[in-house]
Amino acid sequence: HILAVSVPIVAAAAEYERALELAGEAEAYCRSLRLDFAHGYTTVYRAGAEIGLRRFDDARQSLADAAKAPSLTDDSHLSLLIAIQTAKMQIACGKLKVACAAAASHGLSDVETLPPAQAGELLGLEAVAFAANGAEDLTEQKVCDARTLTLDPPALLLAEFASLISECRSASEGDQVSERLAAAICRADESGQLDVFVTAYRAWPGLLANLPEVPRVFSIVRRTIKQARDEAL
Repeated sequence: HILAVSVPIVAAAAEYERALELAGEAEAYCRSLRLDFAHGYTTVYRAGAEIGLRRFDDARQSLADAAKAPSLTDDSHLSLLIAIQTAKMQIACGKLKVACAAAASHGLSDVETLPPAQAGELLGLEAVAFAANGAEDLTEQKVCDARTLTLDPPALLLAEFASLISECRSASEGDQVSERLAAAICRADESGQLDVFVTAYRAWPGLLANLPEVPRVFSIVRRTIKQARDEAL
């Protein structure tokens, strides 16, 4: 169990190669003990690492495998994790309209029954997709919903990056946006949540054009882009 839950923690820090290695170890361990109930979780965690490494075909297969888990029909948490990784992949692949269209069908009408941290993360991902697609009103709504639901760092950081994307798209340039962007990147680094930053700049690469000339921020960004294999952006 500890090995399995370490995978999303490492992937959240954008250490995707190591996360993928841990996912393989966790899957082998679960198979050796015939822990079939854990298969869906280890598989969806592996998908998160694959998305980070831009291995999208592998990630699609992992998510398809996770969706076949026998426990899925009775496990709303696993369903939510699959929805989160699916949204990340849609954003990373540039399928923003698909991500936006899917937002209404993620089953969050019963949000009170779901883990608030993960539900807030999904709302934050939807906010990023709407922001990158230029839907300002829906972005604000999702940002507000995420911030109201949880204080968990991934959800709050996604909400912040969604707001920053909206400001950049509306040509709200200047030192204030750059300073907020720098602060958000530093918070993501300090809290081990650089995967959120990866999701944000993949959704709207123009975010990188608003980086301030701060050595620490440039260092974080260069390292993260390399780990995510996003040098081409």
